[in-house]
Amino acid sequence: MKKKISALMLLTVLCTILVSCISQSRNSNVKQPKAKQSFVRFENISVFTPYEDIRFKSFNDDINLSYEDIRTLTFNRLTVWNVENTKKAEEILTTYTNPGLGVCDLHKKGITGQGVVTAIIDQNLAGEHPEFKGKLKGYYDLGCDMSPDEGSMHGPAVASLLVGNNIGTAPGSSVYYFAVPSWKRDSKYYADALTMIIEMNSKMEKDSDKIRVVSVSAAPSGDGSPCEKNNELWDEAVKKAMDANILVLDCTSNKFGFVSPGYYDPDAPEDLELFKSGWPNREVRETPENYVCAPCSYRTKAEEYVKNEFSYQYSGVGGLSWGIPYAAGVFALGWQVNPDLTAQEMKELLLKSAYTTSAKVRVINPAGLINMIESAN
Repeated sequence: MKKKISALMLLTVLCTILVSCISQSRNSNVKQPKAKQSFVRFENISVFTPYEDIRFKSFNDDINLSYEDIRTLTFNRLTVWNVENTKKAEEILTTYTNPGLGVCDLHKKGITGQGVVTAIIDQNLAGEHPEFKGKLKGYYDLGCDMSPDEGSMHGPAVASLLVGNNIGTAPGSSVYYFAVPSWKRDSKYYADALTMIIEMNSKMEKDSDKIRVVSVSAAPSGDGSPCEKNNELWDEAVKKAMDANILVLDCTSNKFGFVSPGYYDPDAPEDLELFKSGWPNREVRETPENYVCAPCSYRTKAEEYVKNEFSYQYSGVGGLSWGIPYAAGVFALGWQVNPDLTAQEMKELLLKSAYTTSAKVRVINPAGLINMIESAN
């Protein structure tokens, strides 16, 4: 059950969404402000800058942007535009709910992650957004101490990318949610959540009730981790989870991580060959060995800072935080097809089924994974 509020959430200026794995996890370490319709806009924008974060900001009425211009930006429904820009922004918010890479075709075939139980460890969640309402099997506050009416920027975003009805890779899955105070920079909260998951699974008699994959859009250990203490507790908990046949996806770069940021061509989101690694505003980088890239940019996500105040945000450039729940959802699709596969077997199949582009970028391949699983059955 959610704990009662112990202190009012301080209103702070929103952090700019950074584009690297560690930068994104650091961004998640800052408490986010409540976002009501009456929310004060911090700045009036008079010059267009590609890839800028303009959530809660207002463009001058005389600034007319192209569809392609707006598509580079990070914005939400509280961004103020003129009439023409508003039409384009709404079209972008709708268009990029699509997970891409053939996921929607799998959904049409009935492969939605139905019956697969997942978990998320992230910031606090109000939990009533239409994208994922009714999909939470349990909510546990491990130190956030927020009112049940308070959400965050990160929480609803990752939940929608995993199980969202229109956004998620696995809309048929259910999810246990563990809220942790990332702003306290202590890995113990993450480790405690994962330990709780392991203990919960050990008490479940049916395998179908057990949590198969855990999405953690943070780096609780490893080089560059924003967590300042108890990093070793996270490493120990992950090892125990692996021994308990639970797959954990996080943003660590030199420990257990195997998901890397990437982005599809915004005009051809289903085309694996056009997929690139890294971020749209930087040079394409090589995919690290034994890694696979997942979509992080050109994505729409759910917003719910305050219970029952539903909105959406869009990222022209997004960090690895958005790729982790995407990949977790793909695993859920695989377990729907064959629930007997172990966590290690599923991970090996995902890496083996990855598509390698002519530019040597290894791309997560949802349809390829499903085909490989079905062929082996």
